[in-house]
Amino acid sequence: MVYDPIARAFLLRAKLGGRSELLRPLGLQLARILESTGFGATCTAVVAVPSHPWMNLRRGFVPGQVLARAVAGRLGLPIRAGALVRRLGTKISFKRMRARSRRIHASRAFRVRHSLAGERLLLIDDVMTTGATIEACTCALKRAGAIEVHAATWARTL
Repeated sequence: MVYDPIARAFLLRAKLGGRSELLRPLGLQLARILESTGFGATCTAVVAVPSHPWMNLRRGFVPGQVLARAVAGRLGLPIRAGALVRRLGTKISFKRMRARSRRIHASRAFRVRHSLAGERLLLIDDVMTTGATIEACTCALKRAGAIEVHAATWARTL
């Protein structure tokens, strides 16, 4: 999906409006695309890109986790909930940063709670802008032993 004004409005209504039920169809849509293309067919588990813990408290849900559950369910894969976490010390929102700043801050923002040795992971996020978050999460997952990390997002900025 192109992250145009319509997609942005829909996603923000779900994320900021407390409407987590709107995210499940987006996850199923993403899963159908993954199925039809075979992307991630070798994956052994699904991992969600985590939001900052304060945002999770404010929203009452983790958008990436809702998407990842829908994808995992449709693809018949286990979900590694909570394996990847956002560090508390990263209070800055990446949304308004330029690409270089995003990469610097994102590289320190994520950690993995336990070993993922031998896993082939499908990393799920809602939107990809610069790719800095996906890159940082991938590096953290590989440091924890993942063999491969395939990333899929519902939308992408042009």
